Amino acid sequence: MAVRFLILILTFLAAAIPPLLPAPLASTITYFPGPVPLTEEEIKENKDRKIVRFDIVGVERENQHIIRSIVDLRAGDYLASLDLGRMRTQLETTELFSQVGLFFRPNREGYIITLRLKEKKEFIILPFFTLSRSDVHAGGALSVMPDSDTELQTPETESSRAGRIRGIIRYSNPHFQGQSQDMEVIFKGDQLLHTHAWPDAEIIRQFKGYSANLDMDWRFRSDSRFSPSVMISYNLFEVDTGWKEAVNTPQTAELVSTGVELVYSDYYLLHYFDDGFQTALRLNQKYLLQDRENIFSLHMTADWNGNPLFQHRLHAGLRGGFNPVSPVLLEFLRGPGHFLLPATRSVDRLYFSGTLEYEIPMHYNPWGTLTAFIFAESGLYSPVEEEYGLYYGPGIGFHLYIHGLSSPVIGATLGINIDTGYIASSFYAGIQL
Repeated sequence: MAVRFLILILTFLAAAIPPLLPAPLASTITYFPGPVPLTEEEIKENKDRKIVRFDIVGVERENQHIIRSIVDLRAGDYLASLDLGRMRTQLETTELFSQVGLFFRPNREGYIITLRLKEKKEFIILPFFTLSRSDVHAGGALSVMPDSDTELQTPETESSRAGRIRGIIRYSNPHFQGQSQDMEVIFKGDQLLHTHAWPDAEIIRQFKGYSANLDMDWRFRSDSRFSPSVMISYNLFEVDTGWKEAVNTPQTAELVSTGVELVYSDYYLLHYFDDGFQTALRLNQKYLLQDRENIFSLHMTADWNGNPLFQHRLHAGLRGGFNPVSPVLLEFLRGPGHFLLPATRSVDRLYFSGTLEYEIPMHYNPWGTLTAFIFAESGLYSPVEEEYGLYYGPGIGFHLYIHGLSSPVIGATLGINIDTGYIASSFYAGIQL
């Protein structure tokens, strides 16, 4: 009886419950892929879809507005308005990024675009290392200097700061007694902006490019005063012919050079300066590879420092030389004898100058000396073949010396070229070699 009653209940439930249940459910899962590289094909196939968000990754938030103004892309634009090639070109022109990538992720409303950038590293130093055996000591270092200002620049305000790679290897043999020798090998690579000017600061030429220099200097010291050296070098300057602000752009040039330098010095440290006399003569035979031309260059200096009064310095100096190489391979003139020339714009093609300085200490402290000086100089300067300019006049300046060093670590000058009325000024920080 109980079994029959249970069967009746189950039959009733089987007949009554199904009408009460809802109709079968149907579900759809839509999959949106994560960020994947954006291609031209993707843009063509979905050109009518809208960009619902534009993200920038890899750039500081305060600088993202500059990137947005460069690429000119914003939420609400259609995908068809995105030109991949033009965007990459605009970003690469800034020379601020080592990697540029564009990615997309679709959703129900449209496309999320992500621009991933990797800024060029500003400063890298590899640790200095040493190798040593019984009589050999060597060392080396490599650094990559900033190739742009830390703040992003638009193409119209591109920074002219140079990127630099520099390595150095030194060799010395301590077993030479009283006749030591040193060898130094230096490699430098630079991105440079050069401007050459007349004594009145009128621009002669302006150009931009990339340089590579490999220099070997093997110096012998026969005694405490005389030190000859042998030099071998390779120099290359690749001109950027597409730079729009160039003036009288010269041609790319490279050369191989051999030379000797003879230095005589009886300097000794007195107070904050080297007292005594020093002269140097450098002779080079250079071979221009493109023109297959041999060129001879010469540079000479002579300096005398005296101590007429307590801790006062009287200096007389001569400078002269000629270096008739391609304009891209000329070196800049600086220091005494060239204070009245435009700083960092005067080159050593042909020059001769004389200078007088009188320097007095102004302030002493436990670590250094602050000095002031007056100077008068005159010279002949020829940065262009068969043309030259004269300059002469007075000036003033100051130096900051660190105790134990005869080269100032900070200096500034202000002078006037009486011949042209040009007021020349310069400032530097760091030991000037």
